[in-house]
Amino acid sequence: MGFREFELTDGVCNWLYHNDINEVHWPPAHIPRSCTIQILSVKRAGEPPKFRITISDGANIIQAVLRDSLNNLVDSGRIRKGAVVSFSCVSSDFLRGKRLVIIHTIDSVLTSEVEKIGDPTFLPPPSSVASGIARDAAMAGSNIPAELNPARTQPSYQPQAGPSRITQPEPRTRAQVPATGSQASTSRELITVPIASLNSYSANWTIKAKIVSKSDIITSKNSNNLFFVELVDDRRDGRSQSQTTIKAMVVNRVDELHGSMREGQIYYVSGAKLEKVDERYRRPNGHDFNLVFNRGTKLELCADAPPPAPLTYNFVPINSVPQLPTGSTCDILGVLYKCDPVKEQESAKGKFKLRYLTIVDKSRASVRVTLFRGAAEKFEADEEEIIAFKGLEVQDFRGVCLQLSSSSSMTIHPDLTEASDLRGWYDSLGSSQSFHPCSSASASGLRSAGNSPQKQNQRQNPNGVNNTDGDSIGGLSPARPLTIRQVLDEEYLSMPESQSQSAGRYGGGKKGPKFSLQATVVWIDPSRVTYPGCPTCLKKVERKDGSWVCPRRHTSAEPSYRYLMYLKIADPSGEIELQTFDQTGKALLGTSANELEHLRHTPGLLPQFQAILRATCSREFTFECHIDQYDGRTKYVIDQAMPLDYANEADQLLTLLRSRWATSK
Repeated sequence: MGFREFELTDGVCNWLYHNDINEVHWPPAHIPRSCTIQILSVKRAGEPPKFRITISDGANIIQAVLRDSLNNLVDSGRIRKGAVVSFSCVSSDFLRGKRLVIIHTIDSVLTSEVEKIGDPTFLPPPSSVASGIARDAAMAGSNIPAELNPARTQPSYQPQAGPSRITQPEPRTRAQVPATGSQASTSRELITVPIASLNSYSANWTIKAKIVSKSDIITSKNSNNLFFVELVDDRRDGRSQSQTTIKAMVVNRVDELHGSMREGQIYYVSGAKLEKVDERYRRPNGHDFNLVFNRGTKLELCADAPPPAPLTYNFVPINSVPQLPTGSTCDILGVLYKCDPVKEQESAKGKFKLRYLTIVDKSRASVRVTLFRGAAEKFEADEEEIIAFKGLEVQDFRGVCLQLSSSSSMTIHPDLTEASDLRGWYDSLGSSQSFHPCSSASASGLRSAGNSPQKQNQRQNPNGVNNTDGDSIGGLSPARPLTIRQVLDEEYLSMPESQSQSAGRYGGGKKGPKFSLQATVVWIDPSRVTYPGCPTCLKKVERKDGSWVCPRRHTSAEPSYRYLMYLKIADPSGEIELQTFDQTGKALLGTSANELEHLRHTPGLLPQFQAILRATCSREFTFECHIDQYDGRTKYVIDQAMPLDYANEADQLLTLLRSRWATSK
């Protein structure tokens, strides 16, 4: 095949090689947004693998690298020597005085292998460009403090065709130039890169970003303090017109920076560590990397710089939230219909505070939004006020709900056209409407990746209400906990033998489908309540020669008892045996495993041990559970147990009775 049949984009290699794409908008006027090039070679480097390629536009050849997210195209053989592809998102940087082009997206693979198109040649080094940049660096270096000038302080990295290695530090050739004109040195404008262009090859970068959210200070498992901020700049990712956000974790000077960094302010950030984001937790418009602010991170308030573009939203109607996958994020604009008081909850990491908000919109649906810790305590808004949420996480706790995470933002009275429209609608019509709570994507309250919405919507709840569009809530039936009979009867809860992994857990260490039950504890096995665990690693210790020995650490120490309890619960449809661990055991019995073990083995105190077990029996709880498989047997494991909140249950039933689902029956 010849050159004309593929229409390679003429001049794109020359332009990429001689222009810094971080400082101009891609693409230039004479280059189409989607460029077609041919790949002449592919080389693998390092672990985790990175791929260096040479690309041709039919006239010139340059070197480039593929972003990590494109590695699967190489592994599958779609990208190889001779392939013709098109791309639309690209960036570049200087490493050791050489231009490095990074391809972020491959729009399409036109063919996997053809002969070389045209007679392309390698471009000579851009000496004139390099010398000009070096001259600018020499002129600007004296005006920039060392802590903000990466050219003085940071090493450079160069990818190699063999195993990756770190080269000796060398000065960066592209300096950060101070602002000119009437601006003072404290308000200088530095050369920055867009957040979207940060990648594993980036070195000596500076971003100018706005803080859109800041979490409270959190104490980690190793007793270190940290907090999170969400950053956004005013540049658009070439893949979409939405803003790219990046999450940053601050681990150094935590108290100082938490007090000085404020939401809405703009900062220059450089020298932070880039950490790859697990693809399972990557958010829409979120970055492939997270930032870690450590000792080498430089942060400066950009006091006089013009603000970046306003925060952009991609609002979804509330009645469409049940169709979103659990763990994804969404933007919501709604009216505050109800604000619950702050509640205190206990988790494995200790007690925390939360608050529930009920939000409604024009879709005549309502959804519960959960605020945690500081956000719950500081929230101040009157009912019927307009609130815009960005980046709410979709969860499935007794039906679909949303939660405000550390990377989410909330704006009361947003200055948006959509907010004005919503206010007008609510004042004229909405305040007299009835709103229907969002339900789960399944009548039974189960959300499992292995079940299609079509299959789930064909199921029927015990009352005979079909999960089809129409008068059901949000297009689905009301989300209520399952009955025990439903759990035992659902065919997609049974896990095939082929899914049993060597580790003995569902999906190779992942939890199986989750579900909710409201039931009464009827029996607790007194012989299987606690186990002696190693105080360090929690593994069960064994009694040898009169002392306790940890089989993993091979050390001797007094055990710390933990709950590993088996109990039966019942509802009108049947009974089921559940397994629970330490934190949930404390919630059920109201005492620690060490205290319970002391009562059982201390002469005269055994009746108190038995009384605690009897007191828990006949109590009703809401159980959040998941399905597990061990040694070929299916187990039902409690994740959380909460005493029944009768006031909240009454509110939910009242809301349900007032809904269109109930009034249409």
